[in-house]
Amino acid sequence: MMLFMLFLYLILSYLILSYLILLAVLLYFTANFIRLVYKLKGPVIFPLTIQDQENIKIFPQRKNARQSLKAVKESAFLFVIALIFAYGALIYSYLISINTFILAVIPIINIKSLLNLFAIVDEGIVRGNKYIPWRKMKSFNFQPIDFNHPYYGYSKEINNGYELVIKKQFFSVSCIVTEEDTKHKLQNILKQNGIAGLDESISKKEIVLNQ
Repeated sequence: MMLFMLFLYLILSYLILSYLILLAVLLYFTANFIRLVYKLKGPVIFPLTIQDQENIKIFPQRKNARQSLKAVKESAFLFVIALIFAYGALIYSYLISINTFILAVIPIINIKSLLNLFAIVDEGIVRGNKYIPWRKMKSFNFQPIDFNHPYYGYSKEINNGYELVIKKQFFSVSCIVTEEDTKHKLQNILKQNGIAGLDESISKKEIVLNQ
């Protein structure tokens, strides 16, 4: 009897922990989405032209990243629907049937790919479902998409492009840049906001070490 009660207690504890973790993730995505909407209401520094929009990709298998009002509304609508569905499935699973728990997990797995957005605003960069302020960026570099690159082979325009990798303290974010002109614009904006190119950051470290 004691073993059964202990087993039941462990199962219940695991389930409650799972619900709390999932709820925390949903709250994080919700708060992050509200912040993205707020940031995009301000002035956008880049892209300012349709051509620059068409030269940026977040995902190699999807269409170019967009920053137009229509694209933002479409992405936001899908994102909100996914959040509502996940919250509803989580509540239904907790109150009525635990069998629907997986239905709350599925939208969270795919939610990162719903916001196909890229924009530079005054205080940082909006990339997909992430907002990265300038102060959290450590360095950047443009990696040529050649035969050894993971994105090589998706399309001819990607094969001739670059992957822009922006390093944060613990993680990094990236996007695909398909034209040299757009690459130079991004490079200049990043440097103007105090973000060093990877080669520059390495050389600075070497100077410090030599001293």
